[in-house]
Order: sequence, then structure tokens, then C-alpha cells
Amino acid sequence: VVDNPYSEWIGGQMKGEICGWLAPGDPDLAAELAYRDGIIAHEKNGVYGEIYNAVTCSLAYVESDVRKILETALGYVPPKSRFAEVVRQVMEWCDTNEDWLAAWLEVEKTYAREYHPVHTLSNIPAVIIGLVYGKGDFGRTACITTMCGLDTDCTVGQAAALVGTILGGAEIPFGWKDAVGDDFETFVIGFEHLKTSEVAARTCLFGRAFARQAGRLPSETR
Repeated sequence: VVDNPYSEWIGGQMKGEICGWLAPGDPDLAAELAYRDGIIAHEKNGVYGEIYNAVTCSLAYVESDVRKILETALGYVPPKSRFAEVVRQVMEWCDTNEDWLAAWLEVEKTYAREYHPVHTLSNIPAVIIGLVYGKGDFGRTACITTMCGLDTDCTVGQAAALVGTILGGAEIPFGWKDAVGDDFETFVIGFEHLKTSEVAARTCLFGRAFARQAGRLPSETR
């Protein structure tokens, strides 16, 4: 990455869940896919954020304990990186504050002040806080993450994706799914108008194929 002032912003992290869904239960593959995608336009913490997101969503297929997922995924980013330091510190604030807002105020004094509102390191705290205090509840997780502020479309997408993967589509409250609808519009030439259900089906198709290839899913499994 050369002369890119946005190389450590959240643009990589916001795509990580797709890599996790393509590698269900295979965090090594999820990390590899995220790395390959991330280094196209990002570096350092920008890439670590995407890897972390991908690994958490991959683990969500085989582990339902959110805290365990968050801690395990840290093993896939450099332990001495600023990203790992921020995640560990925010988890500590979550452990020492009963209320999510108190934990977030610690972030407001530090990382949210130090970094741009769209930077990876100012936004990963919102994801961690939403997931820890959401306690596996889809709506509560989404709401807390949103109330933290900053780049909410990315942070809520990540937090809700992880909880939604743990729960499974059928268990996500209808109020959340109905509000989103099924229309999916992009700026990708040839794919301007899609259906969310179609994109989800294609993602699952490739995810199953990867899982079968790795011997983690019987060939007859749908």
C-alpha cells in the first residue's frame, strides 16, 4: 500500500464477516482470505481488523460463547500490535464497568479522541463493547453498538453478523429482518440490483464447498 492515508481505516474490517462465512468453522482459512483481501488497500491495523472480524465469524459456527470467540480470535493478529492492545484494553474496561456507557466513556477519553472516527482502532472498541454487553442478544448487541457511535454501519454490521451467525437466521427476530428487506443495490457493474437472499445463498454455497473440501462437512449435507 503506497500513499494511502486511509490504509488503517475500517474499510478492511467491514468486509471481514464475508471471509468468515466463506470458511465456517475454519478460522485459519478465514484469516487467510481476509489477509488476501485486506492487503489490496490496507496495511497493519487495517488488515488486522479484517482478519479479526473474519476469524470471529468463522468461529461463531462452532462456538457460542461470545467472550471466548473474541479472545480466541486475538490469537490471529500480532500480539504486540496496537490492534491487539486496544482489544485487550477494552475487554478490561468491560470487566471493570457494569454499564456499557461507562466502558465507552473510557474509549471516548482515549482511542476515540486519538484516532479518526472511521479508523479501525477507534471503532473496534464499539464492536467489543456491543458484543460483551449484548450477551448474545441480537437486538441488544445491535443497539449498544449503535449507541457507541462513530462508524455505526460497519461496527453494527460486524457485531450483529457474529451474533446472527451464532443464532442462525431463523432465530434472528423478524423485526430486524423485515426492516432490512430483500433488495440489495451495489455499484458493481453487472451486479447493480440483487436480492439479499440470493447473495446469502451464494455465500453459503461457497462456504459449504470450502467446508467439504476441508473434510469438515459431509458431501450429502445441504
